[in-house]
Order: sequence, then C-alpha cells, then structure tokens
Amino acid sequence: MSTHKHKTHKGLSKRIKITARGKVKFKPARSGHLRSKRSGQALMTLRKKKVLKAGDVRRLEKILDRHLLRKPDVTAVAQDAK
Repeated sequence: MSTHKHKTHKGLSKRIKITARGKVKFKPARSGHLRSKRSGQALMTLRKKKVLKAGDVRRLEKILDRHLLRKPDVTAVAQDAK
C-alpha cells in the first residue's frame, strides 16, 4: 500500500468546474481568438460550457483524485432528444 497522498492536477482543476451532482463542465477548444470568420451560431455555441462525456470521466478521476458522476443525466438526455 502506498503511503503518499495523491495531489490534484492544479492545471486541470482551474480549467473545469465540477457541479454539485458530479458532472464536469469545461470550455470548448478553439474559442479564444481568431473568431471573426465563424458564423454567429458557431460563436453562440462556443460560448456555452460543455459537459464531459462519460468515457473521459475515469481518466479525470485519476488526475483529480476524486470520484465523479459516470452515468449520463436522464433529464439531459431527454431534453437533447427533443
């Protein structure tokens, strides 16, 4: 058994937000600068925070040394279907 404690990855913890239910929200890539060639709809979607997919959660749990929500939210899936 290891005697040292795991530390959270500070760079990652500054770039994401963990909700109260354990979902991970992050800012999408390519949304910082050079956006003048994009359409208005593309810019609106880039402004929104994205929710991490269930497949990436296990990797983030190791880096952050914390348990996160792995199952997708049923209400969010129902709203996406509409």
